[in-house]
Amino acid sequence: MRGFLFFIACFALILTAACDNATRTLVDKDTAVTDTTGDTDTDTVQTDDIQTDDVQSDDIQTDDVQSDDIQTDDIQTDTQSDGDTVQNDQNVPDNDMPPKTCAEITCDDPNSTCVEGTGGADAKCECNEGYHWNSGECVKDELTKTGEFSFDFEGVINETTDPQQLQGGDGTATFSHLGDDFSYVKITVPYGNIGFPLANLQEGTTITTIWLEKLAMSGSVKFFAFSMPAAQNTTGTKQLADTQSMVMYGDMTMSGGAMNIECIRAVSADGSYTVAGDSGNGTLHITTASGNMYDPKVAEANLPAPICEE
Repeated sequence: MRGFLFFIACFALILTAACDNATRTLVDKDTAVTDTTGDTDTDTVQTDDIQTDDVQSDDIQTDDVQSDDIQTDDIQTDTQSDGDTVQNDQNVPDNDMPPKTCAEITCDDPNSTCVEGTGGADAKCECNEGYHWNSGECVKDELTKTGEFSFDFEGVINETTDPQQLQGGDGTATFSHLGDDFSYVKITVPYGNIGFPLANLQEGTTITTIWLEKLAMSGSVKFFAFSMPAAQNTTGTKQLADTQSMVMYGDMTMSGGAMNIECIRAVSADGSYTVAGDSGNGTLHITTASGNMYDPKVAEANLPAPICEE
């Protein structure tokens, strides 16, 4: 599990570096426009005769404006009125919608029940006892199969976090989750040789390979990952459980240059993978891998993030 967290930090560096290059180009263009504007402003300000003649001889400021009630009455009253409206808004029966009640809500999941909201909150559907939310469905609080997976991968095992040296590989991860089918294919990043899927070595002991649903500079993105001990990068067919290997499906978020695992949808150590004869010496070649995916409730205490409810 620790390998996943380290890999997420590497991925954040990749996207941050790509964004930085694009930003530099925009800054250069903005600087050129600013210089031109400065010359125009200097010439215009030096024509000062208008203020000396027309404005001082005009009685608009001393007569019309002061005798008008706009400054003393209307403007001040307007500002005060806005403050009063905000402070007393809770007491004004305006167009605020009342909270939804269970009479207006239908719970689609047969293992859920509507619960009235408190403190002005809307009513909402909650899973019945013995169930929990996973991806918008109520799943039993026990080992529950959510789907199946298969993948292949061939590429370099990166041992650096330098975005200019990272290299992506080839491969496709195909899996299902609660009745929905997914296929994460190769993604090319417009920066160096980076791409996904991407394999990385953490602390010399664990190889983590990750596929992305899509490339995103911010917000949430889904991922599929496979983690195995580096010592298992030898020819042969191996069982996930026997080799302490695992797969994981979930969401992660990018914010302010930091990438964090947001939530987990499925995990598994039930399956096998075959390492090809040309694998090793800094490369990983898995010709085939397959197995079952499970709801992570039974392993919740060891997860790096909560289960995805929606």
